[in-house]
Amino acid sequence: MKVKGLIIAIITVLTISSNAQQINAEKSIVNFTAKGMFGKEVKGTFTGMKGEINFDVNDLDNASLDVSLDAASIFTDKKKRDNHLKSEDFLEVNTFTEIRFVSESIKKSDNGFITNGEIKMHGVNQPATINFTFENNTFTGNLQINRFDYKIGEKIKTKMVAELIDVEIICIMN
Repeated sequence: MKVKGLIIAIITVLTISSNAQQINAEKSIVNFTAKGMFGKEVKGTFTGMKGEINFDVNDLDNASLDVSLDAASIFTDKKKRDNHLKSEDFLEVNTFTEIRFVSESIKKSDNGFITNGEIKMHGVNQPATINFTFENNTFTGNLQINRFDYKIGEKIKTKMVAELIDVEIICIMN
């Protein structure tokens, strides 16, 4: 009887674990756009996405997202700017190595889904809402972040780098 119970427990754990979906770290990316000096747009990316995603459109009550990316992966195609963004003036990537989102709820919306949760960046946790779609094993989400909410670049004037950053998340599942 004990062996049968143990087998059932193992099967249950394996079934629950199999609901977790794997992120394709090579193809997943976070794009950002910020207004720079003279209104010029600065575009960049973050890579190194990893985490755990449990998502079933038929069971949103049990869906969850716990995703992070490598803060040092920031890339704007200008090495000098990238190094400055990694420095103590902005992201301090030697101290704050990752940017993380953990969902608290996921709901259906008119255009896809909405997740409410918390972003931890630069040692600061802030509530966040991300509107996203899920098609062909790909999550595509958008949000706007105020860098001052995360104490990023507080000494840098907003005419040099905008306060608000537009973010697009493309998370591809294996």
